[in-house]
Amino acid sequence: GSSSIIYSRHYDRDRVHISPEWEISTLSSNLARVKSLIISNGDEEVMSGILGALVSSAPLLTHLELSSRPSSSHALSPSFLRVNACRLEHLKLHNIALPWGSWSWDSLHTLKINAVTRFKPVPTSVPSGKEATFDFPSQDTLFSTLGSMPALQKLELLECLPPKHTPSNASDDASSTSFIDLPLLQAVFLSGAASEILSFIQCARMPAVLSLGVNIRDEMDRDAEPLPDIYALMEHVSSHLELARDPLQRLAIHVSTASRFLEMRGWSIDVALVAEEEPSFFLSVVLPRRGFGPQDLRD
Repeated sequence: GSSSIIYSRHYDRDRVHISPEWEISTLSSNLARVKSLIISNGDEEVMSGILGALVSSAPLLTHLELSSRPSSSHALSPSFLRVNACRLEHLKLHNIALPWGSWSWDSLHTLKINAVTRFKPVPTSVPSGKEATFDFPSQDTLFSTLGSMPALQKLELLECLPPKHTPSNASDDASSTSFIDLPLLQAVFLSGAASEILSFIQCARMPAVLSLGVNIRDEMDRDAEPLPDIYALMEHVSSHLELARDPLQRLAIHVSTASRFLEMRGWSIDVALVAEEEPSFFLSVVLPRRGFGPQDLRD
């Protein structure tokens, strides 16, 4: 038939025994009908073939999730994104690079990038008009990409944030700082060093954010001191709460020194009057193991 289909394969869970040739042939012949495509943990041969098949138009595709095994070098095809990015609503990539290019993401409301199993190389700036992998971008590249997603509501960037920019002087600081407007963004989850997370949050204007989660890992530089950036991050969140359009009427905070975890929930209405009411604001912070002790969390 000509109806749309959902194509889903979880190799780690389903333990399927299908030849790569059959998988790739089936997907290629049905790509024009696929509305949702989910491939999880395929081996190198399977993922290479599937990504090789994703080069033409997929007119019904709105939901795409691809997960590769650690240390892969796979990337989505620029030619595929050039004709399909504008229709995607949900994109999740795990250990698969997202090329950066001039295409638009007009319909995308959910973006999740997870590069947690890779090593972070030195970021490089990308000349205008060129295409490069997304997973470890410069700040300009990252902001340019997010700026082409006007409908974005949910964002997860795990171990793919650019390093904190360190200006050489005060004038350089004023001229080189760039900002990104994300007016519809409601939920954000970030994983990386405290300096990387702080740099992103300070430069991102997110007036509609209701949920913010951060997983702070150790700094790549073992001599770096994370506490100043952690304190600055919490101060920035506090200022966001003070400027909220609907002031919070109640705030609940849970702290675990053993697991280095802090959770904050805030409500803009009296929750005693409304059962099971979802919080108006949610914050979760997982703190690094190195350079941080339980006494710092209590302070």
